[in-house]
Amino acid sequence: MLVGSLRPSQVITPFGPGSVVDFRRSSVMITGLENWRPSPNLLVDEPRLARALRVTALYQITDGQGQPDKRRILPSILFPRHMVCRRCRRLSHDRFHWDARAGEFRCTDASCPKRAEGGDRVFPARFIVACERGHIDEFPWLSYVHGNSPSACPGPLQLHEPGRVGAIGDVYVLCQRCGARRSLGDAFDPDQRLKNLGSCSARRPWLVGNERDSKVCTAEARALLRGASNVYFPLVRSALSIPPWAEPIHEAVARREKDLARIRSADDLDQLLRIANFEDLARWTPQQIWAALEKRRGMAPLRVEDLLWPEWEALRNPVAGAAAEFETALAEIPSNIARWISRVVLVRRLKEVRALQGFTRIESWADLEASGVVDPGRLAPLSAGAVDWLPALLVRGEGIFIEFREELVRLWEAQAVIRKAHSSIADAYRRWRADRGLLPANPPPSRYVLIHSFSHLLIRQLALECGYSSSSIRERIYASADAGSPMSGVLIYTASADSEGSLGGLVDLGRPDRLVGIVNDALKDARLCASDPLCADSVPGDRGLVNGAACHACLLLSETSCERSNRFLDRSFVVTTLATLRTEFFEARDHV
Repeated sequence: MLVGSLRPSQVITPFGPGSVVDFRRSSVMITGLENWRPSPNLLVDEPRLARALRVTALYQITDGQGQPDKRRILPSILFPRHMVCRRCRRLSHDRFHWDARAGEFRCTDASCPKRAEGGDRVFPARFIVACERGHIDEFPWLSYVHGNSPSACPGPLQLHEPGRVGAIGDVYVLCQRCGARRSLGDAFDPDQRLKNLGSCSARRPWLVGNERDSKVCTAEARALLRGASNVYFPLVRSALSIPPWAEPIHEAVARREKDLARIRSADDLDQLLRIANFEDLARWTPQQIWAALEKRRGMAPLRVEDLLWPEWEALRNPVAGAAAEFETALAEIPSNIARWISRVVLVRRLKEVRALQGFTRIESWADLEASGVVDPGRLAPLSAGAVDWLPALLVRGEGIFIEFREELVRLWEAQAVIRKAHSSIADAYRRWRADRGLLPANPPPSRYVLIHSFSHLLIRQLALECGYSSSSIRERIYASADAGSPMSGVLIYTASADSEGSLGGLVDLGRPDRLVGIVNDALKDARLCASDPLCADSVPGDRGLVNGAACHACLLLSETSCERSNRFLDRSFVVTTLATLRTEFFEARDHV
């Protein structure tokens, strides 16, 4: 049965395999990749990203055009199975049926007042249990209401929500057979999880046929609301399509890669092309096709963190007409920021590929990541067995690339006051991870905090001018202090998965006559926050945060825009604030 629909972008985040999708009258869980059927016509060619993620192919799930015949059916299961009748309050996993004509589930319990009319509507229970290792299961209703005793009482159960005060303690489950009653407030007591909910069941219901983890799970089961944000954190990796991989020939060769798998020389290829009818390769010579094929086969192994350096090189060295999917042009640098900025590049057209690698529960994968690697014990799989492909999303857009002067950044971060300020952030970050039981990890360098904070200031200002909302503008930060591959810049861009191209409003603001005022205004606004002096006096570690002077009134953005979950921000690294810490990179007199 068809229970609802999702936009193409939602299939990657936030509703990939293992996620709980709430529809109007039902709740389902998307099943593992072994049940999906990728279409060869929806292959996404991004060899750098595929190589970094150790797969042979990336596929879109739908073309996103919305035609009924081009939509894809995603396999799913009913989750949670426990339903609640809104009339008789019956809580059950089997006393309901699907009314296809009405498109809803209806109660079949004999005690329901509307039984004669086909039963009243039932809705999924709001509560489930999950653990930090990715397991998830039905809420243990029977054992919970009976105090986790080995009682053989089978119920029936009712779930009551009087709505007197709106608190979780106001909701209770009642056993109609023995009269046992218990508030749901006990299930959310962090000090009594094991006692109240029992041990984790180690279930992975999205892996149909292999639902039980072979390893015993020692993590505590946690009660969660079905639609809570910490039920599912998708691990999405992305890469820009840059020359030479953005050239049309590579996409054409990628679609024929299986057909060309046994080709070992240019002569073999020439003979095959004479026999086979490969119309999609007809526009190129055998020599060009062989060169592209050799390049793809000769790619060195990549790590996820290796994706940024080639993009950095491509962005800072525009080549006219380099590729249809990657169009860049140098822009004049406004005189008021030329001292600090070495290059401004207008990215008139770009293509980004985002691939779903896995997911976590309870804690975000970004918090669990250390040195580019997520703790494998906390990363839940997308399939029961090995798969050689991953679901991906292809988006197109535009942007502005800004490169900081490397020599000035090095001088700035070498100052004792900067090293001390960064040390405070590092200490706060280590404490923050230790408090959550996470693996030790080093924070990004001080230049990252500078560029990240500048990026947020600029995004907030650009959103006022370009016609896009701030939530649709993204950042891609290039910050590395390595002597062999130093980077200090940011790409601010917009990319939409549900439409072709972009509006052109963002890249137009990169022109010097427009950019000068935008940067000026952003730096001026950063000097004083509506929450000052409280915001300016904030230090890393305050209220459990790893930010300095940063709050919702000055720096924080929506999670769709920020690549670091609004962490490692401090506007005192950018400009002078009321705290006058002397850590600013931009001198105030130059942007007053």
